[in-house]
Amino acid sequence: MRTKGRFRASPLFASAAALVLLSLAPSVPATQAEAAPVTGLGAVLQDETHEYVAKGQAQLRWQTFWVLDWTPVEGARHHEIRYKTAEGTSRKVKVVDKPPFRLEVAKGDNPKAKGLVARQVQLDTVGSLLSVRVVARATDGRTTAPSPWLQVGLPFTTKP
Repeated sequence: MRTKGRFRASPLFASAAALVLLSLAPSVPATQAEAAPVTGLGAVLQDETHEYVAKGQAQLRWQTFWVLDWTPVEGARHHEIRYKTAEGTSRKVKVVDKPPFRLEVAKGDNPKAKGLVARQVQLDTVGSLLSVRVVARATDGRTTAPSPWLQVGLPFTTKP
C-alpha cells in the first residue's frame, strides 16, 4: 500500500514477516538463556581506626567500610556492581572479579574521647542516597538476573 508517497505494509504482511523472522532466530533452551542468579548476599560494616597524638591530645582517625559479600556464580567471568542514586541508575558498572565488594561509607578525624563522631549520620546519609545490585556476567556475555537493590551502609544477611 502507498500512502502519500510512502510505502505502508499491511498488518497481515507485518505479522507474516514477524513470524518468518522469529522462525529464523536460533532457539535457545531456557536453561542456556539465563544463568543462575547471585545468591548468598550479605553485608557488614568494618571500622578501621588509627590513634595518634596531636598537640598533646589523643586523636582518632577512622573509616567505616560497607563490605558486600555473595556466593560467586559458577562459570562467571566476573561480577558487576550497578549503582542507583537519588538521581537515577548509572550506566557505569564496577567490575569485581570475586567477592567481596568494599566501599568506604563514613570517615572522621577527631579527639579519641569522642569516638566515631557523626558515623551514624554519615551511614544514614549514604544509605538514603546510594543503592547497589550485583549481576554475574558469564564468559559468553550473558548476565544473571540482578540481585535486589541493596541499601549501601546497611548491614544484612540473607537466609540460605
